[in-house]
Amino acid sequence: MEPDPSEVLEKASSASLLNPEQAIVMLETLVKRDYENDEAGTRCKEQAIMDLGQLYSKHDKATSLAELIKFSRSFLSMISKAKAAKLVKALVDLFLDMEAATGSEVELCKECIEWAKEEKRTFLRQALECRLIALYYDLGQYQQALKLGSSLLYELKKLDDKALLVEVQLIESKVYHSLGILHAAADRDFKTAFSYFYEAFEGYDSIDSPKAIVSLKYMLLAKIMLEQADEVTQIMSGKLALKYMGKDAEAMKSVAKASKERSLADFKKMILDKRFHGILDQGDGVLIIFDETPKDKTYESAIETIHSMGKVVDSLYGKVKKLT
Repeated sequence: MEPDPSEVLEKASSASLLNPEQAIVMLETLVKRDYENDEAGTRCKEQAIMDLGQLYSKHDKATSLAELIKFSRSFLSMISKAKAAKLVKALVDLFLDMEAATGSEVELCKECIEWAKEEKRTFLRQALECRLIALYYDLGQYQQALKLGSSLLYELKKLDDKALLVEVQLIESKVYHSLGILHAAADRDFKTAFSYFYEAFEGYDSIDSPKAIVSLKYMLLAKIMLEQADEVTQIMSGKLALKYMGKDAEAMKSVAKASKERSLADFKKMILDKRFHGILDQGDGVLIIFDETPKDKTYESAIETIHSMGKVVDSLYGKVKKLT
């Protein structure tokens, strides 16, 4: 006679902390049993699948977890669509959150999406597609992310699932932002970079993300690098950018002005006035800007050192000016 599934489930739960391998064996046995027409057994099996997935995830058994996801599909028809969707989404999330880099992440996600389509489980399919877009982003497969994101956003805008819509918009904005960085750094294609930063800015702005100002700054920097510094003021006067006026925006306008006038002295003054954080490499004639970092205890002494070096910097600047 087979042991009561609820007792097996309880024993596995007790063993999971002290003897996880034993708990895994117990749950694997329970998951493989057929509880058709047994409502209590079906509930226990559903819980066993979830518990087993969590143990696989906790103990880095990515391959076993992937196999469990595939194996459990035949069982899903025995429970409600809502429970099935919750179970599949939870298992896929566990698998992807492991970041095990098995190489099968995209394929597994696609298989689950196809299953959801065949079963006409729209909400599950949309949630899985959102997760696949995020996976594409993490893997640097930006074009695939944008392609799937575009079709999913079109679909979601017709529905009332605001949470998923915002999530997809956020991922899409991150993709555009990364593409902008990529074009600016690798190809020095600042025109294309600007268009990606603009898309990222619009996306972040639509969901009131604090990252909007970061994309805006990159937009302005791209214009400066294109020697279109005059357009910085025009952009900042636009309706979309007005609400982001502040220290960061003013600093970028100052950079644009200094760039237009080819004034290294203005750049130096902005650094000393803490308009932005950076260094002026007068040997190479370039400005290097850093992200702002919190002040530490050495800040004041560092400022004194910078001021004492002012005369030296002025002297070097004079020599560079003569050479140019």
